[in-house]
Amino acid sequence: MESYVHNGNKFFVLKSSGVEFHVSEGCWQVVKMIVDKDNVRSIILCEEYADGIYLPVYIRNEQIYKTDNSLSWLLSDEAKIKYTGIRCK
Repeated sequence: MESYVHNGNKFFVLKSSGVEFHVSEGCWQVVKMIVDKDNVRSIILCEEYADGIYLPVYIRNEQIYKTDNSLSWLLSDEAKIKYTGIRCK
């Protein structure tokens, strides 16, 4: 486990086999998740929309194709999410 500070907030990085979570101190919300499985990597980024409420805003999936030991190519797709009308009680 490691940690870092970004925009005055502290985040912890939790790693396991093929999975990495970035968690906000205090509210313990996941702000970033990276999953590596076989030849696929998924990256999900979250943004704080209210005090301690993080929602996914960016998703990237990458597929790595290896043709031999010296050649590979990457196919990726991205989605950006924008929220409107969010109400927190």
